Amino acid sequence: MCHRDLLLRLHHRLDALRQARKLYAPKLAPEFNAIGMFGPDELRLSQILKELLSPIGSRAQGAIFLELFLKRFELDNFLPVPDNTKVCTEKTTDRLANKMLRMDIHLDFSPAAIAIRKLIETNQKLLRHGMNTVVNIIEPRLIAAEITENEIIAHLLDGRTISVPLIWSWRLSEATKDQRQNFEILGDGQGIHWLEIDEDISVEGMLFGLPAYKPSKAAKQAA
Repeated sequence: MCHRDLLLRLHHRLDALRQARKLYAPKLAPEFNAIGMFGPDELRLSQILKELLSPIGSRAQGAIFLELFLKRFELDNFLPVPDNTKVCTEKTTDRLANKMLRMDIHLDFSPAAIAIRKLIETNQKLLRHGMNTVVNIIEPRLIAAEITENEIIAHLLDGRTISVPLIWSWRLSEATKDQRQNFEILGDGQGIHWLEIDEDISVEGMLFGLPAYKPSKAAKQAA
């Protein structure tokens, strides 16, 4: 047997092994090493969750754990589960007011995201309360807005529709109809900006009830 035939035969066998590995990987997960996960600290626990939740991890089982995670917290109807969902550990995020806040786990669905902090504390709460303690993990994002004669209406990425009275903004209350309709969505959906009257309203302000009433003359003079 010449060298060329030998190399060709080896190539075919290696290719067959790769195909077999790809076929059985979802059941056997040959690259997944559970032994190395015993006795984890917070950093290691983050790495374990990253490995489980990532659709492109070494388990070769795709998004099965990510889908179960979203379903457990009733988020499966609001968030898609693309195969390229990015899962990171120890990440600072610019999606929150405090841009230096470090997240133990960050799942990027683009444009939505899930962030988990204080993983050890969260894990202890989940064990005590039956996994009902993860809250506020998705920052609300705006996808469309309507301005009526009496209300500011926001349609959110997660499917909710919220509204606040128009009088919450004194500038909008005193603006013309055309000025009220001349607005744009800020950033990735953090709020609404009215161009002509220089007014901004955030989604968080609408959710948590932060009206901007007209300052009194005394307040203006004090300022």
